[in-house]
Amino acid sequence: MVQSFPPGFRQFFLREIGEPQEHCFRVVITEARTGPSHGEEFLGKIVQMADIDVDPSATPIVLVWEDCAAYAVYADHVFVPDERPRGADMLFEYDASAFLDYVRSTTFSEEITGDLRHWRLSCMQHVIDVAATTGPRISDLPAGTAFPLR
Repeated sequence: MVQSFPPGFRQFFLREIGEPQEHCFRVVITEARTGPSHGEEFLGKIVQMADIDVDPSATPIVLVWEDCAAYAVYADHVFVPDERPRGADMLFEYDASAFLDYVRSTTFSEEITGDLRHWRLSCMQHVIDVAATTGPRISDLPAGTAFPLR
């Protein structure tokens, strides 16, 4: 049973994102790995790419922010990373960030919810920023839940 986020560098595949209820943001990820690399055309250039293999025996991890004010999802190949400590986990909380500044300047969320905090979840093909007042509830995907592999 997962109750905390796995530490260190991991390769997670984003399986699902959604809003199961108002002000609630849910992410489902699964441990994955990359296959052998091969040359592929991307934006007019040949670059090294690798297929992503999702381990069908891996237990999906569910993260739920119950009080989400804002979130952004970026494709990893166009994302411009900012500074974060070396060795940081794939789920990282920022004390200050451009994303949090943006949410504060374009919404009045903190007038309603209180102080916002920023989490970044880095997956193999996406980066997700979440602004909420509390951290995510982390668990396994409930037993018996159907979840198709891609």
